[in-house]
Amino acid sequence: MDKEFDSIIKELANKYGKSEDYILNIVLHQFRFILNEMEKITPRILIHNLGTFSTSSDKLKAYIYNVINMKRRGEISYSKAKVLVTSLLKKRKKLLIYEQRKRKS
Repeated sequence: MDKEFDSIIKELANKYGKSEDYILNIVLHQFRFILNEMEKITPRILIHNLGTFSTSSDKLKAYIYNVINMKRRGEISYSKAKVLVTSLLKKRKKLLIYEQRKRKS
């Protein structure tokens, strides 16, 4: 990670007498929550004092192409790529429906 970020984690760990891993888990907890919620294709996620997070069908399309390229480069297996792409296509379809409804209203 970033040296400045690491030094902040180290400083907090020393201040509170906890391990650096423990402090890092606390800091990253909200970002894991955001990732988990975005995987469910929640159109918008509001986290107080942190902001609103959302994804778009274009971002999912780019991620699908990224997975396909990873398979072509041999970084992941065919079966893993198939599972990821299938899942992402289903999520993208749901998101496209949501975006179309949003435009109509």
